[in-house]
Amino acid sequence: VKVTIASTSGKKLGEPISHTISGLDFSSLYYVAIMAIDYSGNYSDLSPIKTVTTGDNASPQIEIMQEIEKPLKVHAHEEIQVQLSISDPDGHAISQNVVPGSAALSLSSTSEPSIWNLKFVGRDAEAGSYTARITATDEFGASTLLEFPYTILPNHAPVSLKKIDNVLFTKTGESLILKANEYFRDEDGERIKYSVKAN
Repeated sequence: VKVTIASTSGKKLGEPISHTISGLDFSSLYYVAIMAIDYSGNYSDLSPIKTVTTGDNASPQIEIMQEIEKPLKVHAHEEIQVQLSISDPDGHAISQNVVPGSAALSLSSTSEPSIWNLKFVGRDAEAGSYTARITATDEFGASTLLEFPYTILPNHAPVSLKKIDNVLFTKTGESLILKANEYFRDEDGERIKYSVKAN
């Protein structure tokens, strides 16, 4: 039998009171009755017994907050952030755990308590396919698992599109402008750095 006391201190005669009974088990049937006691220790009769069934413990929820391709593709030069919403329908305290799959992935909190950032840094892992596993667990043990597949793409060297022809200058002050994007391309979309050597 679980007994709790609801204080009437500060209440006027006939004024309603309310009381919360905590620490109950989930998905359980309880019988509830009320008895009043005065300051002299006199007890009233027991009220009619009510039955109450507690609800289930809902598992935490993990939601991806943006449209993404699956699996997520990350170039070797990219850093990509994906926001997750991690919350509990019952308002219970929750903890988060991530098995990243590779060194490219990390999970961090934001200024919003229920919003988390998944950060992918392509240069921090070898090219390949990986799966991150994010688990949210509430204080009573209910948990939810989100599997997040992603691929780190290989880094390709820039390729030459065509040969640069020999150039002959016949007088001082002559110049030539070459558009680099007509001669070189990087299939990963990475910014190309150029160096020039003249013989």
